[in-house]
Amino acid sequence: MLSLNARVSITASIVLTSFFGLAGTALDNNYRSNTTSNLQQQLLNNIVTLIAATELDEQGNVYIPDALSIARNYVITPQYYARVASNSGDWEWRSPLAKELKLEFLDVLQRNQHRFEKRLKFDNTYFAMYSMGVAWGDRNDQQVYTFSVAQNLANLDAQINNYRQNLWAWLGGVALLLLVVQWRVLKWGLYPLTKVAGEITAIKNGNQQELQQEYPSELKTLTDNINNLLSHQNQHLLRYRNSLADLAHSLKTPVAILQNAVAQSKQDKIYDLLNEQLARISQITDYQLQRAAMAGGLPLAAPVNINDIVFKLFNGLQKVYAEKNVQTSLDVDKAIIMYGDEGDIYEVLGNIADNAFKLCAHKVKCTVETADSSKGIMIRIEDDGIGVSKQIANEILERGKRDEALSEGQGIGLAVVSEIVKLYKGELTIGESELGGAAFTIYLPQTR
Repeated sequence: MLSLNARVSITASIVLTSFFGLAGTALDNNYRSNTTSNLQQQLLNNIVTLIAATELDEQGNVYIPDALSIARNYVITPQYYARVASNSGDWEWRSPLAKELKLEFLDVLQRNQHRFEKRLKFDNTYFAMYSMGVAWGDRNDQQVYTFSVAQNLANLDAQINNYRQNLWAWLGGVALLLLVVQWRVLKWGLYPLTKVAGEITAIKNGNQQELQQEYPSELKTLTDNINNLLSHQNQHLLRYRNSLADLAHSLKTPVAILQNAVAQSKQDKIYDLLNEQLARISQITDYQLQRAAMAGGLPLAAPVNINDIVFKLFNGLQKVYAEKNVQTSLDVDKAIIMYGDEGDIYEVLGNIADNAFKLCAHKVKCTVETADSSKGIMIRIEDDGIGVSKQIANEILERGKRDEALSEGQGIGLAVVSEIVKLYKGELTIGESELGGAAFTIYLPQTR
């Protein structure tokens, strides 16, 4: 999913691009329209000038004196071409350039009739032409003439193209500048969200306990609620564990009194029965307390270094089982980090490692490595003991699911391990070790 910065940047960029595109198109069309209008007016002015230079001879015929400076404009200015012709077809005048080019003009326009043609292609060149019908002579003996003026559009097209290039170059430069300014403004405006994300990452990494920075009023409610949630979560977990510890402490005294009373009674049937039930009460209490204390994969759980936990556990267990002189082998990827509760990981690895030290002959091995992406982290603890048959292994894992199975003499260790692994959406299997004994393999997700 796109980030907020990317969403706003893309949207603003589309808006800016559309705006400048439409503005550029409008300015270009407006410039072309004004240029066309000016060209039309200029050609009309030239026709008026040509009409002003036209005279009648003594016989009443129209002629244009080339000596006049006004008419000379059509002789020496290369971009203009002029023609005057009678509608009857018996008289025509052309400017010198019009004669050389043999440009095709309109033959007949009625009196006061005007026509403007923007782009006429002749001899691979584009022209603009303006023509007007003019009546000349006495009222009783008038003849209609068609005055036409044409202009080569090469210079005009070059002017328009130059304007267009400058226009789009400036608009593109301004748009690029605004995009850069917009990016800086967005970065500055969204910086508080970046700070929130950074602080939440710091909380996940265990570097701080709450959001500590000052934030704008729009984010104040959000950050305060996050801090309240974190505080409530920590207080709730602490209060829960303290209450469980108090419960365990409160139960220990009456259970101990009952055990002493049973030991003093020495009546076989009562002694066996009470001792069995007291052991079951103690076992169930320990199991439920450990289940309730599991934290699981909290959304803002801190990173846990598996290598440190394995090293501390094996170092401690070697001291506990010093008389067995257990040879340990650790193959742990020190870079592996997972997110979860450190107490949960100690509980899982501690129970399995303790069983391995207890049941091994002389060797215990631990391997921690990254599995495929679907399984996350692989932890395997194996020994060279008598091993666990497949049938018993399945029974152990099944028993860990039900409270009533705890009386079967298998203890609560594997039950707690199984519960924690399921809580983390992991997987626990029991198989044969290359050392000859049992191999406990655990897969835990590495990322949330």
